[in-house]
Amino acid sequence: MLQLEFGGRTISIPTGESALGSDPAGLVSLPGAQPRHLVLRGAADGTVSVQPQAGAEVLLNGVKIGNDPHPVLHGDKLMVAGQELLVADPKRSGSTQYVNANDLAAAIANKKAGVSSAGMVNGRLVSLTDGREYAIGQGRATIGRDADCDVVIESKSVSRKHAEIMGTDKGYLLVDLSTNGTFVNGQKIAGQQVLARADVIRVGDADLRFYADPPKGGGQPAAAPAPAAPAPAPAPV
Repeated sequence: MLQLEFGGRTISIPTGESALGSDPAGLVSLPGAQPRHLVLRGAADGTVSVQPQAGAEVLLNGVKIGNDPHPVLHGDKLMVAGQELLVADPKRSGSTQYVNANDLAAAIANKKAGVSSAGMVNGRLVSLTDGREYAIGQGRATIGRDADCDVVIESKSVSRKHAEIMGTDKGYLLVDLSTNGTFVNGQKIAGQQVLARADVIRVGDADLRFYADPPKGGGQPAAAPAPAAPAPAPAPV
């Protein structure tokens, strides 16, 4: 089950309904909030949704949400009565990091230098809208409108399964599966394309920056050694 990290504490979200607010009986007591400011609902399968109560303002990843239930995922940030709570999955704690300015500048420099993702590890997508990060690892990640996708984008212009990214020997490969096309750095791709660090992928109206780390030991994999020069011909007798 997901957890909340708040004020140096880690609070497990139980199965069933619980609440955050100024009521001391709630899961987390938040001074200045309504008594039941936000209701959390934990399902038996470990998923969690949150629902602000009438008149209560709640921000999810910096965006104000309405009074309908909203699913939350590992790495999401809730702002309730001016206080920030982080949603965390204990199985993935420590694995999600937001790209800082120095990392981003390095990624852009590598992109300009033509450094591809070949041999790189820890592939991930970072939303340029809300900063949420989606791990790819060395496996694959699907992007689309369908709720079963790893990256869900709710838009009529997005196909149910719009695109996927997979780790290959050549690098992280983006494959377009859509009707309306998938774009990298503003250009529509022709079926598939190997990604480079700092590439910006556009799916519908959503922009996702691709990022990956060099393999342990640093740098790109060593180039194959040049073939040995042929032995000189024997001198004539």
